[in-house]
Amino acid sequence: MTDKHLNYSDEHLNAYLDNELAGEERTHLIEELRDNDDLRQRVCKLEQVRNMVSIAYHDLPEPQHKIETHSRRFSSYASVAASVLILFGLIAGWFGHATFQQSDKSLVQLADNVLINKPVGSVEPWKVLLHVTSDDPYRLNVLLNETENILREFEDKQQKVAIQILANGKGLNMLRNDKSHYAKRINDLQSNYNNLVFMACAKAIARVQEKTGAAVPLLPNTKIAPSALSETLNRQRDGWTYIKI
Repeated sequence: MTDKHLNYSDEHLNAYLDNELAGEERTHLIEELRDNDDLRQRVCKLEQVRNMVSIAYHDLPEPQHKIETHSRRFSSYASVAASVLILFGLIAGWFGHATFQQSDKSLVQLADNVLINKPVGSVEPWKVLLHVTSDDPYRLNVLLNETENILREFEDKQQKVAIQILANGKGLNMLRNDKSHYAKRINDLQSNYNNLVFMACAKAIARVQEKTGAAVPLLPNTKIAPSALSETLNRQRDGWTYIKI
């Protein structure tokens, strides 16, 4: 019996993830995803690799000069390519851990699904890493609203959850004391919930400092990760659910 998932190329599945498939083609693939565990695994792994590549690019230093030599460009690209290969191997090994794929589900709906499957009074918390790379106000408001809803819901149902919000790229603006529009909101959340941590990427901070020549003041109680990439890898190794915002 032929494995159906082998009939789809990575290019075809990436087109699906980019919402470039339409009509019957997309419908047919969705139907197969419902029934084919191997195909779902392939799509999930591709999505994880895409997320990791995005983080890897965020962690690359900006070029000091607009015009680079061919050898320097090749060196940077080769480093990323090598990272991708390593990441793919790691991701394949961790696939048994909880992951979240982009879909129509909200964070609250995902939390509801977790609650349904967790026994009352469970000792092991649901651990969630929310990775923010955008300073889009709509996304950030949804992130903070749903984070608060999850924390409240788990508390009301006497269930345990640990949430870490990790910011790099443009997402760093959310945690900058000189730029954030959410300082009071974040302070209130941290005061009310000791199971919520906000964390900034040290490499993202260093890039801003190098570019502007000025220090980057962070909101009180913001922790610092050596890099978004290493933090994400470590958390996923430990079984955290990874959600990119």
